[in-house]
Parts: sequence; C-alpha cells; structure tokens
Amino acid sequence: MDKVTIATFDHTKDNQPKSHTVSWPKLAERLTAHTERVIKDGPLFSPVTYENGATRGNKGVKTINLACADFDHGEDWETIKAQLQVYAYVAYSTYSFTLDDCRFRVVIPLTKPVSNADWPDAKARIDYHVFRQGADPAAKDRARIYYLPSCPPGATRFAEHHAGKWLDVLALPPAPGSIPKNGTEPKAEGESRT
Repeated sequence: MDKVTIATFDHTKDNQPKSHTVSWPKLAERLTAHTERVIKDGPLFSPVTYENGATRGNKGVKTINLACADFDHGEDWETIKAQLQVYAYVAYSTYSFTLDDCRFRVVIPLTKPVSNADWPDAKARIDYHVFRQGADPAAKDRARIYYLPSCPPGATRFAEHHAGKWLDVLALPPAPGSIPKNGTEPKAEGESRT
C-alpha cells in the first residue's frame, strides 16, 4: 500500500475538509516544494480522514493516517534525522525557519490508520519512541492542521524526502505514563480487539 488520505484547507478559517487519497511519493513531492508568499496564512493539510459531512474539528476525525511533528524549539535537524533513519519521511522547514532558529516539520506515513479513539495513546508512543520527546507537545490534537511548505520570498529553506519503512504504531511499546484505551493496545482502523 502506498496511498495515504489527507484533508486540505484553503486557509486557517476554512473549516470544510477536502479529502484526497494520493500516493506517498506524490504527497512527498508536494511536501518538498516550498511556495514563496508574503504572509504565512495559506493552504494547509491535516493527516486525517473525516467522517462524511463533518467540518474541521476533533469530533469529525475518523482516522489519523500520518505521524506529523513540529520542531520549533531549536532542535538540531541532523540529530532528529539520525533518529529517523529507518523510516520513510518528509522533513521541511516551516515559514519561520532561519539558520539561527531551526523550525521544521516531519511527516511519516503509517502502515495502518489509527482510529480517533486510539490516537492519544498512539501519539504518546510516537512522540516517545520515534520523535524522542523533541516534538512540540502542543501539536497532538486529532484535527491538527499544518501549512504546506512555504516561506517568505527569497528566504532560506530546506526539504528532504527519505526512503524507509512506514511506521507501524502497533509495534511501538507503550510510552511511560501512557494508558492505552481500555487497557488494550491501540487499534488500527478495521482491526478488531478480540
């Protein structure tokens, strides 16, 4: 399987998700191409599938299909990159990136979508074992939206697409202090808990 589903939005006030199922290589191509713009606001994506007819928000999210993390506190890209070597990922500088203030986003495809109910435990596992607690802890809600790569005109930027395995959340051990829903392992969409 090389397809992923995302929702897109035209700007931050847009609450009508537009669903797109695309190949991972096609999405990676889009996530490694910065658009120059004078203002930060513009097209965004959310790594989720929404329920039919739902508007943007945690309640309407059916599944989370990609692991996304923002690094906004001066983390060293080369250190994070070394931690991710086994995974397929895209990393790109965000709008406020400068050489003196490294801000970037990492996107990793998941082997199976994670249900809305199981996301808190899955996200804790991902942040602890994959992103090693370096990611912005505030970016954990299910309906989180992320700007597509952009930067001010002429600004320094970077983007990288790395080949590797897709992340199997079910293979990650629980994170310290995290409690799986109902004391069980997180459930991938379409998988029973029997």
